[in-house]
Amino acid sequence: GVSDFLITVEAMQIYLQKLSHDGVIAVNISNRYLDLIPLIGALAETCGLSSAFFSDHSFDDAAPENYQRIPSLYALLSRSSANLPVEGQPFRHRWQPCPIKEGAPAWTDNFSSLLPFLCLDMTHSTAFKGFSGKEENGD
Repeated sequence: GVSDFLITVEAMQIYLQKLSHDGVIAVNISNRYLDLIPLIGALAETCGLSSAFFSDHSFDDAAPENYQRIPSLYALLSRSSANLPVEGQPFRHRWQPCPIKEGAPAWTDNFSSLLPFLCLDMTHSTAFKGFSGKEENGD
């Protein structure tokens, strides 16, 4: 899982000091019990950044190339949305903007709460909404 002190407003300010103007910060936000996508959205909004995520959960786990592959969530943050992948670009996964959840503020060094992001039923997670358990092409 992601350590909370690595995804706070203060941590992001440190990363941005080192990041080039057109750089991108990549974060693996996979977590079994926390839906961290809205947290990344809140963090991006608070820090004046653009964000996007993709969910790598739709694959044939019986295929040899997917041996030991597990569903994962990835997020990107950048100073400009022009540096983030968008629909229509030749990427294997569909990227979406990170939404913001009401009552779920960005974490700081002085405040972080897991409760707004707790998700015991992953079918209600931001990344898995609409997930049918089948490939996107209907297979």
